[in-house]
Amino acid sequence: MYKEKSHFKTFLTGAFIGAAAGAVAALLYTPKSGEKLRKELKKKGGKIKDNLDNALKTSQDIACNYREKLEHLATVADKVVHEVADEVGDKVADKKVDLEKVVEKVSMATKKIKKGKTSPTPDRAKKKMHFFKGI
Repeated sequence: MYKEKSHFKTFLTGAFIGAAAGAVAALLYTPKSGEKLRKELKKKGGKIKDNLDNALKTSQDIACNYREKLEHLATVADKVVHEVADEVGDKVADKKVDLEKVVEKVSMATKKIKKGKTSPTPDRAKKKMHFFKGI
């Protein structure tokens, strides 16, 4: 990127030097009188100034327009990020509640098994053993 800017600056510098040299050459070789030449230069200089002023105003308008668009996009992006974060937070909270319920059920089941109140049926025990053999 730096090299591109450097080449662009070099190009612009050369273009301005070439334009100035061309203008000087035109002044030296023109058959017009000094007074006519000064009037013409003043007229053309005024036109160039007007064109530059218009270009400056247009570029400022464009920059302002883009700034407004970027500010709007930043606001929308911020809103979307917060909405997504809230939604994800809600889903995580829901899953946490579900997980807590599962943990509670497992805890109650293990307490019952330890106290001897519940025991797995022989069929379920065989299925579990079969499952663990495959691991």
